[in-house]
Amino acid sequence: MVAALVTGRRNASLTTGRQTKSSASRLARPGFACAMLFVGQLAHAGVTCVGGLSGPFRLPVPSAAAIPPDLPVGSWVGGYTASVGNTNGLSCTAAFGSPLQIQAESMISGGSTISVQGASYTVYPTGVSGLGVVLLFTGYLGGTTSYGPGEVALTGNGYISGGSHSYGLTYIQSEGAMIRARYVKTGPIAAGSFTLSAAQIMDIRPVTDGNNYHTQVFFAATPIVVTVPTCTTADVTVPMGNNNSVTGFKGVGSRLANKSFVIPLTCQAGINSISYSLSPNNGSIGQTNNGVAQLTTTSSANGVGIRIADPSTDNPIAFISYNTYTGYAGAAGNYTIPLSASYVQTGSSVTPGTANAGVVFTLNYQ
Repeated sequence: MVAALVTGRRNASLTTGRQTKSSASRLARPGFACAMLFVGQLAHAGVTCVGGLSGPFRLPVPSAAAIPPDLPVGSWVGGYTASVGNTNGLSCTAAFGSPLQIQAESMISGGSTISVQGASYTVYPTGVSGLGVVLLFTGYLGGTTSYGPGEVALTGNGYISGGSHSYGLTYIQSEGAMIRARYVKTGPIAAGSFTLSAAQIMDIRPVTDGNNYHTQVFFAATPIVVTVPTCTTADVTVPMGNNNSVTGFKGVGSRLANKSFVIPLTCQAGINSISYSLSPNNGSIGQTNNGVAQLTTTSSANGVGIRIADPSTDNPIAFISYNTYTGYAGAAGNYTIPLSASYVQTGSSVTPGTANAGVVFTLNYQ
């Protein structure tokens, strides 16, 4: 008689054990807000200006974005945040014709150049380990007109002009700014709640006749919450029965006691793909793509192995290599990987006895 054939990782059983190869982070609606303050009235060197940008400005919270566990350093994390400044009108009186220019400069120290999707950017620290930010700026004069290069990425090399135009002795012109920010992975990102740096991150100034009227930009104190999307599973035991007679085998390759089972998965949303591999504890019989596991050393049966297969096709599951799981659609929930196990004759004759095996199940999600 052949005793029970069981899936389990320990105690002489066929085990779908858990081994997590990779993990994931999710940037879940981090608070990212900026405040600006513009000096209401300034007079200098014969040029008097009143009005200008009103504040505070606040950048919208970026949409929640999944961070694949194997996302390389130097990859975007989520989409852009954007905010367009109010344009209340800058009223200036000058003793002579003077140009008006709007400029911006990063005030964060420690920016480093990183290549993101083939383009180089200066990425500034946010105060959250592994999370940097790219700052982009567009200056507007005269309503929605940008006299100059349009959107520019701040580089840490001083003020960058976002537009320049000459006006008469006395003029009233609206001015504005659009700030965009995008997060970048600069290293491992841990789960938890983090607070951005309290330091000033940007300075915006309209410049007329060489005189500066500064608008300051800061990170808000709202914490960023980083979560880790995961998939978890459990050990699975597959009872093969205690009344399987060796007379059921008809030669090498013949099978009996085919049992269907599933490996349960509990997955969070935001994972890009899931794959899995099976690795027999005591090695395989024949080629690994045959999917036949050796019995444990404590088993007393001989001439038989355990075959793992896809029940929908009856094709064997190749050991060690990864198999794509297509049942996950990106939503959080419970999923199952269907499999089957059967005894298979591997020798010219089969000796009755206990027939147990162990297989480690490895889950890889990205």
